Amino acid sequence: PGLYAAGEVDYGYHGANRLGANSLLSCIYAGMIAGPAMISYAKNVAPKKGDVPKTLLGQGKTYWSDRFDKIYKMDGTENPFVIGREMG
Repeated sequence: PGLYAAGEVDYGYHGANRLGANSLLSCIYAGMIAGPAMISYAKNVAPKKGDVPKTLLGQGKTYWSDRFDKIYKMDGTENPFVIGREMG
């Protein structure tokens, strides 16, 4: 209980044709089913001894949000395509 898989992590979608039309549709369908089930489970499961405190998760979220915000706000003049070409 509590372990869900959807999309490519679901064993049925790996292989040479994993990006074929039927596989993509199956991944989307699995996500539509598993996503709401995950939310429902998470909302209704009781906390257990040893669970990570919510404050710790909040601190991690704040740390990474701040870090990515700094990256998004960078305004450099470098062109990544030119750098890639120069690096070979």
